[in-house]
Amino acid sequence: MGATTSPNAAGWYKNAVDNEFKAADGVSGFSGHSDPYNFTKSSGTQEGNAVTIASGQVTDEAGNNAASINSAAFKIDLSDPTNVQFVGGPAASGSYDFGDTPAKPTCTADDAVSGVASCEVTGYSTDVGSHTMTATATDNAGRTATATRSYTVKAWTFKGFYQPVDMNGVYNTVKGGSTVPLKFELFKGTTELTDTANIKSLQATKVTCTSGAPIDDIETVATGGTSLRYDSTGGQFIYNWKTPTGAGTCYKVTVTAQDNSTITAYFKMK
Repeated sequence: MGATTSPNAAGWYKNAVDNEFKAADGVSGFSGHSDPYNFTKSSGTQEGNAVTIASGQVTDEAGNNAASINSAAFKIDLSDPTNVQFVGGPAASGSYDFGDTPAKPTCTADDAVSGVASCEVTGYSTDVGSHTMTATATDNAGRTATATRSYTVKAWTFKGFYQPVDMNGVYNTVKGGSTVPLKFELFKGTTELTDTANIKSLQATKVTCTSGAPIDDIETVATGGTSLRYDSTGGQFIYNWKTPTGAGTCYKVTVTAQDNSTITAYFKMK
């Protein structure tokens, strides 16, 4: 009569198949069964692209035998893909500076029965942090197997702000409307970065002045333009920040690099 379930769109089953058979006698009938007699047989552990299921011999109450017949052929794959491998990409347990992460890998796998339909990699990222990629192989029957690989992307390192700005939570006091030179360096590993394009943003945000926070006067102010530049003589970035007016107000100035690393200083207007 046929299989009791349907294959997938590719025509494959991924589990054992039950096939229904029907026997009819019309005279003595079948012991312990109705006439006609409907029964099922399983494909068991068979797999391949032409699996058949034998009904087995059927005997009626009078001892007459009907020979075994085979079902139509089925495509059955009971085995998951094997040997899932990454091709290219970050090495297992690799560590990379931001901006130096290898390109996203692809993957391959083996499948001796229905064949590999696809292999896809998820979890890849160039962002700073720890990442785990998963390669998922899917065969034509819909069975899957995975492999994983982890790696780390390291953040860039800021140094600064240098004098005249004080760090570590100190509120630098400065006359509102004056210009403060913000001096800093940025490193990718041990390599100093000098391109202003590596700086994502410079932002001054008004904040509540913290009572009891250490305060230090800015001794030196700057003149000239306020655009960000790299000073090759001093070996540092310089941004001349024109402070807002408004005595007694406080600001947090944050420089953000393209990897989202930040450096922050606090200021109080006088």
